[in-house]
Amino acid sequence: MPLSRLIYASRASDALAPDALDQILESSRRNNARLGVSGALLFGSREFLQCLEGSREAVNHTYARILGDPRHADVQMIEYREVGRRLFPDWGM
Repeated sequence: MPLSRLIYASRASDALAPDALDQILESSRRNNARLGVSGALLFGSREFLQCLEGSREAVNHTYARILGDPRHADVQMIEYREVGRRLFPDWGM
């Protein structure tokens, strides 16, 4: 099965509560494990940078969920392509 990698950046919206990062990590790890998505999430100065890796369908599903998440604003896709291997095979987020 071909792998896809999607990298995006977003800004934390005003809807992001102070304790929301723990909730985001917990739900991302659970959902990504179920879908076979791996990747890395960086957060600082109210900015997100995330790399998602997995099947095209799983990556698209995850990205669509992020686009609909009111805690993210100004979501910008940086890269989306097929890849030969994962950069973060053991990272659930």
